[in-house]
Amino acid sequence: MSSTDRIEAAAVTASGSHDEVVLLDYTVHLMRRRPAGALLVAIAVLAVACVGQFLLRSTLLALVGVAVLLGSTAEFVLPIRYTLTTEKATAACGPTRLAIEWSRVRRVARAGGAIHLSPFAAPNRLDAFRGITLRSARDGQPGELEQLLRIARECAPEARIDG
Repeated sequence: MSSTDRIEAAAVTASGSHDEVVLLDYTVHLMRRRPAGALLVAIAVLAVACVGQFLLRSTLLALVGVAVLLGSTAEFVLPIRYTLTTEKATAACGPTRLAIEWSRVRRVARAGGAIHLSPFAAPNRLDAFRGITLRSARDGQPGELEQLLRIARECAPEARIDG
């Protein structure tokens, strides 16, 4: 069943509201794409732990440093699960959950192997803090770039497509 068929398959309930239908559900794990980056993260974690423990002589500071470093690299280290429904697009990475309703998407910006769903009609400094970036899966797998663009066009037809 194509994404268009799934959108049309969204049933209307007795109250008149649409049921939310999952159009696409896929996972991207950036660390698996770049194993050398995993080695760099491991070296950095070890270095931070050593600085905290041996130079500052504090186990607490070592643990805090490791936690901060892992928290800042979570999007690389942990898998990111994307779910696109007829109502919204969501991204989940560890405890972080981001979502944007298709009705709020004003611009779809293509950037390399990803698209950014933005609530702003024109490029804006706040783009990095608003909206969601959907990273594409490898070619031939669910979530490839062209499939993401097709779903974005169908679900947010009034949004401007950049790139």
